[in-house]
Amino acid sequence: MAKRPQLHHELIYQDVILSLLVATKPPVLVRFLGYCLHAYISVRGVSYTTGDPLLDYTFGTALGAQIFIGIYLLWLTSPVDEFRHERDVLPPREMSLWRRLYWASTACLSSRGVGWNFQVTNLPPRPRESRWAFVRSRLLRIAWYFVMIDMSETYMRLNKIFVSRGIYARRSISSQGYLLRCASIIVYWARLYGLLALQFSIPAVIVVALGIHKPADWPDAFGSWKDCYTVRNFWGKTWHQTLRRFTTPIGRFFVRLFGFKKGTTGSSYTQLYVAFIVSGLMHCAGDAMVGWKYFGSSMPFFILQALAITAEGGVIAFYRKSGVQLSPTLARLIGYAWVFVWFSFSCPIYIDWSLKAGVGRSKLLPISLVRYLLRAYYHLSFREHALVSLLAKFIYDRNNETQWGDIHVLYYWDSNTDLVNTRKDVPENIREGEQAEKEDKMWTEKPSRRLPINNPDNAAFPPQNIVRPEISLCKNSSPRSTNIFIEVLETLRILFDMVANVVVTEEPIELIDTVKRAPFVGVQSAVDASATINSLQFHWIWRAQSTKLVDIALELKHRARSLLIS
Repeated sequence: MAKRPQLHHELIYQDVILSLLVATKPPVLVRFLGYCLHAYISVRGVSYTTGDPLLDYTFGTALGAQIFIGIYLLWLTSPVDEFRHERDVLPPREMSLWRRLYWASTACLSSRGVGWNFQVTNLPPRPRESRWAFVRSRLLRIAWYFVMIDMSETYMRLNKIFVSRGIYARRSISSQGYLLRCASIIVYWARLYGLLALQFSIPAVIVVALGIHKPADWPDAFGSWKDCYTVRNFWGKTWHQTLRRFTTPIGRFFVRLFGFKKGTTGSSYTQLYVAFIVSGLMHCAGDAMVGWKYFGSSMPFFILQALAITAEGGVIAFYRKSGVQLSPTLARLIGYAWVFVWFSFSCPIYIDWSLKAGVGRSKLLPISLVRYLLRAYYHLSFREHALVSLLAKFIYDRNNETQWGDIHVLYYWDSNTDLVNTRKDVPENIREGEQAEKEDKMWTEKPSRRLPINNPDNAAFPPQNIVRPEISLCKNSSPRSTNIFIEVLETLRILFDMVANVVVTEEPIELIDTVKRAPFVGVQSAVDASATINSLQFHWIWRAQSTKLVDIALELKHRARSLLIS
């Protein structure tokens, strides 16, 4: 496959062409040829690459939007005759050519029309702060957006379903269970939220600090989360409204084409479906820039949103006609729950393909403060966690019937760490007999290279670089039904492990799906999907049978009482 060329700066010509056409309003033929050139740059642009899948998707989506912006500005309206800004002194036709070009460029680049007579609806309130108060508040927000992106990317690097190029790259985020799926969806959208918010906040700080714009020209990029108690409100109020500027006029064009009257149900739902189809097509350009084989992957998600809003509207209409009265607070709580559940089931359709395309491996930030702090914590607390693992193993070491599943105390390693452990890091009470002798012998040998885990007979195993232990709770393969409480604990355990067991290397380490043969223990297949999320390569696996939750609680209570008495 031929290597794609890098994205060129000549793409800025697209905005220049559109501004010229808007400012001069040439004859139809010239306008048509200019639009063809404008659209050609967009179509041609998706064949380039930035070298990063996430940025490719972002730029590709912007290129797709340009096609529809051109349709709106050149064919559905006459900006010079219809557009006005609140600070305009003269009509555009009476301005000088250069002044009119500047006016046209600002009209073309104003994605939400703030201060214009075409300003989109449902924007957040316009800021009323002073100049420097606005700059200070936005700088704090910018810092928070960077932290949000950093935390999201840290989670993604610790959850191997986002970064793996192996078998996990072909899995859905739904394969990790409902609770962890929800966490992954929130993190995925949090990074996107932070990225889009930065695109508004950074220019706002610059132009307001320089006195070019006023704070009132830069309302927040996103609306209030209090409004997202319906799917319609989420897309129409809470999420950014940058697409509404051209999706609404295109929708109204089809309303007139189909002959629907303004304010009717037909008009409303025609605009709804046209808006999401246009949005889907625009995002399909982002799919194409990531890779032509992914073209169209985003469309099902946006069509589903329109269907959900349609069903939601039917339920709300039925509720209003039924005569049932709920308190506003209860009604909103039900709405929040509905929106959360809906996105928990619809978002994997949008996210899964992007992870296969490598979007989860993208790094927006060149450095990570969050991962730096976690690595510092990792170096300081290795022995603390060794004691925690030993205590957990002691508590869970029972011969009763397995109720939850197998508890494994694991050690894994990273070849890039400088942490060198000696035999004293091995818990003494679990090394017995011939097993201990074999371990002693292996500890005295220096590994010369990284070796596969399923070869315990190799003399250079285990390696000298040990990363802290973890506790893995594997779900039992018995046909017993899984309690939701157990799933909650399992998900919390996985999240804790992903935070506690920070990978020192910046490169993702591939997972091992099963352990065919672990050293010193005859474990044939000890790890399932939920346990391998955060597992790297194993040194030792001590297998113990867990007991019932009640027994665990009683044991902890008994030991705590003993400590207090002593």
